[in-house]
Amino acid sequence: MTHTAPRTGHIGDEQCADFARGRGRARHAHLESGCEKCARRLQLWKAVSRVAQREVRYAPPDAVVRQARGHFALNKPAGFLERTARAATLLFDSMTTPLVQGVRAGVMPSRLLLYGKGGRLLKLRVESQGETEWLSLVGQVVEENDPKRKLPNLPVLVQSGSKTVNQTLTNQSGEFELELEPASSLRLVVGAPGPEALMVVLPVVAAVDDKA
Repeated sequence: MTHTAPRTGHIGDEQCADFARGRGRARHAHLESGCEKCARRLQLWKAVSRVAQREVRYAPPDAVVRQARGHFALNKPAGFLERTARAATLLFDSMTTPLVQGVRAGVMPSRLLLYGKGGRLLKLRVESQGETEWLSLVGQVVEENDPKRKLPNLPVLVQSGSKTVNQTLTNQSGEFELELEPASSLRLVVGAPGPEALMVVLPVVAAVDDKA
């Protein structure tokens, strides 16, 4: 790139930036003339170049990046995380498991569910809160092929329609816990924005009536 020197004879910022990055000529008559103004300008650009080189080598810890993404996702406009999530497949539902012979009418204290998508598993336990109408939701996200891998700081959102009714982040073990008020349609979204996020429709804990 050809630079035009200022009419004053001093070296311009573009030339100084090139010199600082080693892209200009090794010698320059004006610099060698002892111009203090241009020497100071060149030293400034050399300092900028050193900072830029350090920034390229800097990489924050993965845990910090995940936490920042998690908090960012929780504060995105409504619907953002859901639009980037994939519907998970139900792999197991304790409600479909036959009751032990002799067990009659009663209330199922909890419902265990297992979902999977894209190599990740979502374990859920949904149960009623005693005499109240509220539900307790306990879950964990794990990698199917690497169960020991930690998945902390993933955003967890529960939505009813377009409204977020509760939210949290997974802990160091990828676990989370929420309390919910039953609604006709509750949707759970877990994971950072992108194809790895999982979305499931939450079931309601219901009474089991065996009249046989």
